[in-house]
Amino acid sequence: MNVQKILNSFTRTASLRRSTKVELLKVYSTLGAAVGSSMAGCYSAARLSLFDPSSLSTMLLLFGLTVSLYLLPARSDNLSLRTTLLLSLSWLVGCTIEPLVSTLMYTGQMDVLLGAGLLTMLMFVGFSVGVMAAERAKMVYLVGAVTTALGVLSWIALLGIYYQPFVNLALVVGLAAGCVNLVLQTDEMVMRAEAGVPVDRITTALGFFTSLVTIFVRLAVILSREKQRSGNRSTEQKRRKKNGAWQGSQSFRYASSSGISF
Repeated sequence: MNVQKILNSFTRTASLRRSTKVELLKVYSTLGAAVGSSMAGCYSAARLSLFDPSSLSTMLLLFGLTVSLYLLPARSDNLSLRTTLLLSLSWLVGCTIEPLVSTLMYTGQMDVLLGAGLLTMLMFVGFSVGVMAAERAKMVYLVGAVTTALGVLSWIALLGIYYQPFVNLALVVGLAAGCVNLVLQTDEMVMRAEAGVPVDRITTALGFFTSLVTIFVRLAVILSREKQRSGNRSTEQKRRKKNGAWQGSQSFRYASSSGISF
């Protein structure tokens, strides 16, 4: 095994075809529109209180929109219709996560909300940069994984929860699943584009959007729980110190009243 060749493979830049880059740009621009629509949905749900995001009708509407996007054929004549359905779906998803966002805002956890959003963005940018900079699409696994790991560890260290390894297993598994899906979707998209196979920008952007929402929600919940645990520990330590000081002063008063000298 030639170690030098392995090391050199990490420094060579990508040679993606122009057509591939155009396809990636279309998918990412559609994804950006979906994210913007989701943010608008979250804001409108907080301001207008249009409907119950956890109701059965909302879930059925989400399911219907998702099925419609996959059933409609990817043709140029219905691109506008499918784009409208995607934006409507992402808007509705934003409405469903509004309770979580509002809870974090009203409980003074804006740092958690911003941290989860920035971490999610960092993960996605890591995979995108991996696609553009890798010599072959498979390198996205390494670049994306390393960027994600560094980002997560940095934010965890900043939030002071680096030494808290015990978190809800379901949340961690869901977070890992979202990251894996993001990697697999990115790799599949690049492979199809490089092979000359048409990439459906709508369903591909929908897959990315679903993974991003999964990652964001679970990151927000995990960081919020760990921050609350850290706050509870600090409160408990202060209470113990206060009780210890009070007990010490009481002992001193008792000793003084009993004529005991120190």
